[in-house]
Amino acid sequence: MKKRLFSAVLTAALTLSALTAVPTYVTAEEAVPDSSVSAESEQTKNYWIFYKNIDTTEIDNVASQKAHDYEYSLYDTEKDARTIERLVTDYYQSMRLEMLKEAFAEKSAEILSELGVEPSAAWCSRFTPSIVCSLTDEQYKKAVDMDIITEINLYSPPDLQPATDIADALEKKEEILNAYTRSTDGKSLCDDYVKFDVVLNAGKDNRTDYLVVYGLKSKDDISKVKSQLDRKHFWENPTMELYSGVSLYDIAKSQGNRITPVIFVEDEALGWAFPVSVKEYSEQVGFDVSPYIISLGDGNGDFRINAADASDVLSKYTQAQTTGSAGLSTAEIKKLDVDGDGTISALDASAILSYYAYTATGGTASLKDYLK
Repeated sequence: MKKRLFSAVLTAALTLSALTAVPTYVTAEEAVPDSSVSAESEQTKNYWIFYKNIDTTEIDNVASQKAHDYEYSLYDTEKDARTIERLVTDYYQSMRLEMLKEAFAEKSAEILSELGVEPSAAWCSRFTPSIVCSLTDEQYKKAVDMDIITEINLYSPPDLQPATDIADALEKKEEILNAYTRSTDGKSLCDDYVKFDVVLNAGKDNRTDYLVVYGLKSKDDISKVKSQLDRKHFWENPTMELYSGVSLYDIAKSQGNRITPVIFVEDEALGWAFPVSVKEYSEQVGFDVSPYIISLGDGNGDFRINAADASDVLSKYTQAQTTGSAGLSTAEIKKLDVDGDGTISALDASAILSYYAYTATGGTASLKDYLK
């Protein structure tokens, strides 16, 4: 559906012919039409329109009430408390997402109607307050004057071609980093602690180029980083959930591969509702994700902290005591040094075992938070 919608925008509505420039950010207050171009080209100029976010108070209240009623209906079943909690959480998020999509659709329709733009000639996000469409000079001026519209970005998708050899691959990686993560003066759009990498020709069909974003300290950083990246290109998250390993999707596609950012957080399990192992996740995305993740206490990289990890710590500690070296890399030491004293010892193994007992009896805090 999304492909068909976007195709319609490109072919029927936007009538794009050769758009290769990087989008230019302007605010609604500062944007001024370019008087040097012809009237015909002005009418085919395309914009990202960002409007004020919808008020979700009523949506949250309705979703909460429906979730409460659903939870009450489960008490007569034989399901255990943890299963009920999971079902209710999934139900709440599903209800809320559907209402959000409906609310965004209604608000987008109102704005398009006021601007005099046909809905079939626009792409409207179902997850964020944004629209992509072409505007005439008159429509553009009207959009600038509308209080509900907060930003207008000139829109032109990048034209990134598939790499053919090592030199081309390095050039394409640099091109993607420049196009998606750096401002026009070459500065990173994100904070200094955020790291980037590019993986080409990955995914199940080898047609996805991943913009890897990693080094984040908690999942709370994800929305911040996404917002920073949105300043130059617009990304959406169809699930509305933010978690380590989350993928974002662009509203445009290059002539070659799709560009997909994937964001990793240190010390957090992959996935939101259904955590998977590093191996399983790597198979899904088509590249090894282990270099981008640090999971405290998880020595074997399966994102399950248990007695096996504690045993691994003791084994490495014994090896270091007898041979003078445990043969660990800096990254491995950082994973197993759970008490943060700079060394691997029996104390780390004891802390891991204690945490394993905690989670086995229903504890849900991360190891880092548990140790606090």
